[in-house]
Formats: sequence, C-alpha cells, structure tokens
Amino acid sequence: MLPECPADKVKTIFSRLTSFELKRNGKPFTVSYSQGVAQYQVGDTPKEMIRRADERLYAEKQKRFWLRDENRGASLDRGLPVGMRDTDAVSSS
Repeated sequence: MLPECPADKVKTIFSRLTSFELKRNGKPFTVSYSQGVAQYQVGDTPKEMIRRADERLYAEKQKRFWLRDENRGASLDRGLPVGMRDTDAVSSS
C-alpha cells in the first residue's frame, strides 16, 4: 500500500522493482513480481479496493504467464478458463 502517494507516481515506483535471478543448490531461478493497483474512489470500502487491486494483480500475472509461455513456444491457452481458450472455439462449416 502506498497511502498518500499520487497516482502518477505509482508507476514510477513500481518501475524500479525488477525481476532478479538467484541460485539455489547451484540452479538459477528468477524472482519476479506482479502488482495490482487500485486508487481510492469515493465510497470505497477497504474490501472493494482490495478486490479491484486483486483483479489487476491476477490480470498482470496472467499476462506475464502468457508472455513467458509465448517466449518458450508453449501454448498460450494454458491457464485460461474453459470457453476462453482457442481450442474451445467452436467452428461451423
């Protein structure tokens, strides 16, 4: 949470957080993060703000997951709900 942080500064702050690589038992692995940003709207409850931030967080994670798989040449459909996958599309002739 960044209370009293102007909305236009949030991107700047998050842009400074980057992925990095560590080694465990001699094997490298990447540590990355996703963020979900929600700004207070008049009448918001904390629960509503967290819900909006969570939605954006999970959308960001899904986007990163797709990009990672695309770079590896894997299916972009993995992880999508049924009905949203390319393989779920119904074609008619």
